[in-house]
Amino acid sequence: MAFGTFGSAMTCASSMKISLGSLKYAFRLAAGRALPKESANRKKIGFPVPIRHWIKEEKYYEKIKSYFESAQAAQFFNQKDIMALLNDHYQGKTNNARKVWTIFMFLIWHKKYFN
Repeated sequence: MAFGTFGSAMTCASSMKISLGSLKYAFRLAAGRALPKESANRKKIGFPVPIRHWIKEEKYYEKIKSYFESAQAAQFFNQKDIMALLNDHYQGKTNNARKVWTIFMFLIWHKKYFN
């Protein structure tokens, strides 16, 4: 959040920040003037990242596979098990994206800070 925006938000009365459990009350009021009601009042949906699709692309699959087959991975994981997670996801048998991505990010982090 930009510092100026944060400063403005801090000066808003609490009643404009939350009303009857609705967060960002003032923002929603302002949005309601410019957007259709269904858009201004919809539930927060976040920003989904298509990790599960990326892992099914060969170039990303191969990159992750190289980490999973590394000596570094063998220090922490049963490589047969993590390769099964990756391969099952890649072949469309199961959605293991969250597990695969978490292990992959751990291995990248470990390599960067401990190797």
